[in-house]
Amino acid sequence: MGNICASSDQCTRRGGGLNGSSSSSTAKIIHHLDGKLQEFKLPTKAGQVLSKNPNCFLCCSDTMQIDSPLHHMKEDEQLQIGQIYFLMPLRKSQAPLSLPQLCALAIQADSVLGYSPKTPLRYSDTNCAICCRVPIRLRPPE
Repeated sequence: MGNICASSDQCTRRGGGLNGSSSSSTAKIIHHLDGKLQEFKLPTKAGQVLSKNPNCFLCCSDTMQIDSPLHHMKEDEQLQIGQIYFLMPLRKSQAPLSLPQLCALAIQADSVLGYSPKTPLRYSDTNCAICCRVPIRLRPPE
């Protein structure tokens, strides 16, 4: 619920929310296993995060696609301010992402970020064979 941050380039929060105060001024990493949220205000490379989490990989929420494996960020890639990333266990690195898994990640992100209610997220595949309506409150990109 509270901040664990002094005068650092990084803040860590556990659940409960940002209250919208720094929504686009930090890069956010959601730890898939424990729901911890890390925020980075200063330029940070993926390798800095991965060095403290050796059995994990980072993926950007924008690169997630149904029926495709999650894209691994390279260690020298820069985290982008305003972007949401997931820190995932390596054992999930090769399996294709299913629609229920994507929905679960969206719900987890919504729970951790704690944004105010917005319209539900809709997803449908390119063939419109399957659809998903997730009642989350994530803010649309600015």
